[in-house]
Amino acid sequence: MTTAAAGPMTKAEEHLADMLADCPTFRTLSGTVSRAKARGKIFLDELPVPEGEVYELAELADYRPCAVIGSDPEGGCRVRVDSMNSAGSGGAIICTLFDSVSEEIIAHPSEAKRRFKNAVGGIVGDLVDLRAAQSHEHLLFRDIDPVLMGDPDETALKEQGVYLWAQLHVLWGRE
Repeated sequence: MTTAAAGPMTKAEEHLADMLADCPTFRTLSGTVSRAKARGKIFLDELPVPEGEVYELAELADYRPCAVIGSDPEGGCRVRVDSMNSAGSGGAIICTLFDSVSEEIIAHPSEAKRRFKNAVGGIVGDLVDLRAAQSHEHLLFRDIDPVLMGDPDETALKEQGVYLWAQLHVLWGRE
């Protein structure tokens, strides 16, 4: 069941998801060749519910690399009204990128991080290029602030595998 985007917050998330699916670097990272396939690696708010009580490593391996897009809990959407009674909305979206670390590079964590940083940087560059094109399907954002990067919780490695993540804080709409 998928509820259609109806308000400014969910429409902004959908636009960012479309934009990310159009990024050549995200498609390369996710191993997809089309917008539709790339959208299949982009989840809104959270990953699908696990088959059991918790995610199995095989489930997570099928999802990753992927992105999870959701509104920032501390400013996902604001409506501003100016002195002329003109209203506009804006807010913040968090896009978390995940990638599994392959067996052949696990012994070289700095190389794995470097490759992932290159991918994240490429995605940010692609998003900036797509924003400049100003397609009606894309989010017109003001800022992207990449927060690099998390190492997985050591206690969760057996269940979740070795992965890297980065968050992009995307500010959109009116200030």
